[in-house]
Amino acid sequence: RGPAFVKDLEAKGEGDIVRLVRDYATSKLGDVGGYVLDAWFAGRGAAALELAILAEAIVETSEPANWLWLRMQIKAELGVGDATTANAIASGLAAETSGAMLLRARDDERGVERHKLVVAAEARADEPAIRAALAASHRLPCAFRARLDVLGAALSRGAVAPTAASFADACDAFERLKRHDQAGDGSEAQTLARAESALRLLGFLATRPAEAAEPPLKAYGDAESLAQWYVEEGGFVDWERYRARGHDSDPFGVGARDVVAAVDTLRRSLDRRFAVALAKWIEAGRPAQSLIPIDAALDRLAVPLLEASAERSLLVLLIDGMAWTQAVELLRALGRGAECTPWSPLAFRGWAKPGSATMPVVAAALPTITEVSRAAFFAGQPVADGSSESTSKDPERFRQHRALAKLCPGTSAPKLMLQGDAFAADGHLAEPARTMILDKNARVVGVVVNAIDDSLKASPQQDRRWSIDVIKSLRDILGLAQESGRTILLASDHGHVPSDRLATMKASSAGGARYRAWDSESAAVAPNELAFKGAGVRTPKGAAGVVLPIDDTVRYTSAVHAGEHGGATLAEVVAPTLLLGCEHDVDANDVTTTVIPFPTPRWWHLQVEPVAKSVEPPTARPSKKKLSSSQLTLPAIPAVEAPKPLAVTREDRATPLLESPLFAARAPKGSKERDDALRSVSVLLAKPGGVVDAEVFASELGMPSFRVSGFVSGLSAVLNVDGYQVISFEPSAKLVRLDREKLAAQFDVRFGVGR
Repeated sequence: RGPAFVKDLEAKGEGDIVRLVRDYATSKLGDVGGYVLDAWFAGRGAAALELAILAEAIVETSEPANWLWLRMQIKAELGVGDATTANAIASGLAAETSGAMLLRARDDERGVERHKLVVAAEARADEPAIRAALAASHRLPCAFRARLDVLGAALSRGAVAPTAASFADACDAFERLKRHDQAGDGSEAQTLARAESALRLLGFLATRPAEAAEPPLKAYGDAESLAQWYVEEGGFVDWERYRARGHDSDPFGVGARDVVAAVDTLRRSLDRRFAVALAKWIEAGRPAQSLIPIDAALDRLAVPLLEASAERSLLVLLIDGMAWTQAVELLRALGRGAECTPWSPLAFRGWAKPGSATMPVVAAALPTITEVSRAAFFAGQPVADGSSESTSKDPERFRQHRALAKLCPGTSAPKLMLQGDAFAADGHLAEPARTMILDKNARVVGVVVNAIDDSLKASPQQDRRWSIDVIKSLRDILGLAQESGRTILLASDHGHVPSDRLATMKASSAGGARYRAWDSESAAVAPNELAFKGAGVRTPKGAAGVVLPIDDTVRYTSAVHAGEHGGATLAEVVAPTLLLGCEHDVDANDVTTTVIPFPTPRWWHLQVEPVAKSVEPPTARPSKKKLSSSQLTLPAIPAVEAPKPLAVTREDRATPLLESPLFAARAPKGSKERDDALRSVSVLLAKPGGVVDAEVFASELGMPSFRVSGFVSGLSAVLNVDGYQVISFEPSAKLVRLDREKLAAQFDVRFGVGR
């Protein structure tokens, strides 16, 4: 528009205004103001801004050759003669770039013109040495790719030596990548998501101890400990494996692949260890101390809940084929973002026995297929050998479940609706199912959702992401359960493995995609298979047992689907099963009605500390029983600690507040407000800039993430003095923010040096 501006003034006889405007710009900005205006008047305003974008990066370097190249560009485009002036112009251009780009953004909401500018600017730098100097830019596409390459290299190094230090290096590279403009405009959203998944997996690897754990004291000990690990951590690992996988060969792609390959190797060893111990657990009679057989799941979870209070009612929501990977996605979505609901895991632990995990650990029946494991779940007993079970009989099995029937006498017997009756043609909940859930006379009802199991038959080319609104009926079901005051037992009959690593292996006997008959005890079994027999294993008629794959690399059919099940891996056997409560149904007089956050591993929040070696001797006497070769050779997994909220009320970082009379007046000693404020300040002072994602904040304080907004509002009554925002919550960005300086000033205290 510059030439038109000049032409218009000259046509009006007001050409002197052009000179006056230039003089004004020079007085405000120095020589750069005049030269940029000259370029704009001549129709080269875009060229000046392109040079500014380049200068922004190059002035940060001290290499004379880079400055020489920039001066030549300035001379050619802006007509600057001497080197001293050109250097001043370069510095002035760099200083004004941010403001110019912000102004440009006002008329360019979609970023189209800004993208054209940075691409044109980058095209000017066609020399390798100059491209290298531009890596410091937070605008140019080549700088984004350079930062991505740096992250890839860090991931590759970490995959070879996963330590807290190598993880920290990768985190630093990821943070630099996120600060690039291209990361914020959405054009690289998929790349960033994959990068974060690879980084989380590296964090997981970095938490593994270098030394091997003690062998289990029981022959089937690995089945219990690994299943518990999978419930608390493994679903997150497998979710990130799926999201981080790829085949591109650029430095970042190689780095992500290296990390995924390292996790694949570890996961394969854990699956094989689990399967060996699972066979011994079955041989020992399936002791239900910490690993619950799926045919006992309703007895252990639903019955104690209902017996605890005659006022309680239950909705059993079984999502067929749901592995812990999908359960993690859905459970996180319950309390976050636009899909936020008041549902979260229930604090009730009437199902737990001494030594139990923080969440129920349920083992599917074998083979892990619907007609075997779902029938066992609803009937409360394993299916008979040689039988062919129809899923259409599940409502009758549920109705006749012995323990539930005692709690639902007469016409109030448990009611279950399958897909054909529960859902309308559009996928939403049908009227009969709505009526059933709202029926006050029906104490126990159930609905089977087949969305995940049905999706496994689709092509692996389709990206599979699960949320509350992807399963159309799920929000309806949650709303009706809330309206009718029901607790929800969220369950699955079995999990599955994705097709990412599956290759076809010819089966030597009849069966399915991930199981086959064990024709006789002398029949051969491959190294990646294991034979199972006993309680909880449906043996085909005339066979000695079933043979199942014990890792996620084999299928027996040639059809390529999105996922398969039937095998003996952790993802297939450990079936998500847990009680969910509604925040609005909490009884202040009954702690078991409260809801708790769904626990997430610290590495998932990119928090990894060096693993300290234990020097204490074991408290239990080692078993004298001879270990099998599989127990001696397969890698061990450490004991898993249940996630805990921040176990401090007077963390060192927050203790200066205890010396403040104003704090004592606003949060009296012994009050909940005092404890909440101290713990929250402790968490926030430990974060860079006092800012933390709401989900991380909730996890460290031990609350569901949907409570963060109200919790921070309560904290503001203590910490925000005289209208000053010491602590705040940003709903759009989902961030909790603490202003350290305002906190110190308002309460007249001094805090130590923060991060």
